[in-house]
Amino acid sequence: MKHFFLFLFSISGVLFHSCNFNQGSSLPEVKLIPYKAGAKWGYIDFKGAIIINPQFNYAEPFYEGLAEFTSPEGKVGFVNEEGQYIINPIYVHASRFSEGLAPVVGENEAPKYIDAKGEVKFSVANAEYASIFHEGLAAVRINDKWGYIDKTGQIKINPQFDDAGPFKDGLARFTKKVNENEYLQGYINQKGDIIIQPIFKDANEFFDGLARVSDGKNYGFISKEGKYIINPQFAYASDFHNGRAAFKQGNSWGYIDKNGKYIVNPMFSNAGQAYNSTLFLVQNTDGKYGYVDDEGRYVINAQFEQATPFLGTYAFFYSGEKWGIVDAKGKYAVNPQFDDVNIGGVFNYSNNSVESEYFDVAVISSKVLENASLNSFYSLSAKSTLNDVIAAHPEVNSRLAAYRSAVSIYPRTVLNKYCSLNYVQFGFRDQVKENIPQYQSVQRYDPYKGGYYTAQNFVGYSYQLNYSTPLTFIDYSIDLIGKGSGKALSATKGIVEGMKTQMNLNLDQEGYEDRVNTEERGVFLLSNTFLSSLVNYDKDNIHIHTQFKSESQEAMMDTTKQM
Repeated sequence: MKHFFLFLFSISGVLFHSCNFNQGSSLPEVKLIPYKAGAKWGYIDFKGAIIINPQFNYAEPFYEGLAEFTSPEGKVGFVNEEGQYIINPIYVHASRFSEGLAPVVGENEAPKYIDAKGEVKFSVANAEYASIFHEGLAAVRINDKWGYIDKTGQIKINPQFDDAGPFKDGLARFTKKVNENEYLQGYINQKGDIIIQPIFKDANEFFDGLARVSDGKNYGFISKEGKYIINPQFAYASDFHNGRAAFKQGNSWGYIDKNGKYIVNPMFSNAGQAYNSTLFLVQNTDGKYGYVDDEGRYVINAQFEQATPFLGTYAFFYSGEKWGIVDAKGKYAVNPQFDDVNIGGVFNYSNNSVESEYFDVAVISSKVLENASLNSFYSLSAKSTLNDVIAAHPEVNSRLAAYRSAVSIYPRTVLNKYCSLNYVQFGFRDQVKENIPQYQSVQRYDPYKGGYYTAQNFVGYSYQLNYSTPLTFIDYSIDLIGKGSGKALSATKGIVEGMKTQMNLNLDQEGYEDRVNTEERGVFLLSNTFLSSLVNYDKDNIHIHTQFKSESQEAMMDTTKQM
């Protein structure tokens, strides 16, 4: 769920000139505003009356009669304007309702879309991200590429873009990667046809018939045909609303009309988007916020530490570390008393995506057990020798050391998007390098031996690989990454189930009966006629110790309990 916090610095980015936070020239009807009291969030009206008591860990604005909230347990649900739970807080992520549907994600689930009753309409099983609907289509990311689905969940525009924006006025911006350091943006229609070629460094939605674009140096505005209506000339600019757009020249902000004519000369430190046709939020040179008309004259003097655009005839202002409400004449409608308010989402026309939580345990299990069988693990068995290990893993050869009966390798290999191979250790019955004494023939004199004689003088040892020493155990360690991070218990259970099926191993918790496996750490012991495996885990790591039964089961237990 995307949050829009209204603190001193974030509100400037959200409400002043961010391309993603606007709703168009006509804002949605807003009756209730999320507010914060202490650590909890509730809802107030524009008279400051508490309509829904503060009880949520977070709260979003209302859309289509429903608002997202986060429960004390950290789960997301939806309430109506009477504060009634319409959709219980059961989701890990959720976004707002748009066109009758909202994308949500449950624990270890892929994105799905629900209606206003909470009924699941369809899932997008292979989506990494799923967005809200705009003009009948929703952007989704599948295999790192963005495309669009319709309201039945069917792909309408194949995933092919490096980024994709919401449809507005029949067009959506898309991003194309040119090289490692360069991306360009253009526009497609609802058939996926490129209408405006990707030639812009930055592109945004169409408002009042014009889209704000950048050539990499300056911002200008184009028509739906891709022609410049206002040539690139501004250091930055906002979108058009009510025929006005804020622009930046040098370090100052002013306003232009749709012909590019200066309506208000650049004189402010910051200037908000023209959501209201008569009151524009500006910041003066001493950092205070106030409101001007479309000729740049102050209607409400710059006096606030922070402020929001007007929603109808009311706006929020920040003073003395509290938020209050001011009317269009500058009169306090509600004195500063709220710890925080959240109206950023009211101005939001972005994609509002939710991220998949789906974690495919089978993908990890199948990779770890890729070359395992009834009597083997990692392609090796009790019949394997040092020679077999070197043949399968040549890098072992360079890590063999004298007086050692084990050797480790550190592949640091990404196995899949959920896990990487950290290290593998191979244990052998005997030392992997045999010591061979070396002697040198020398002449010595001893009268008792009849004079000179040839003797063997010890000069040291040479080493010879013990290719025939049998393999006795394998230690195999993986790190969990991406969506696998923090989910070691689920991944371990999947591996254990795979070992039961694929290797015919039986769970044998002798010595571990009282051990409680938690999300943080745990252990499973399995065995069959040919081998035993101890699988232990912590938050982001899984370690598998497999002992081939050329050793006794007691030796296995003694070894593993010390781990």
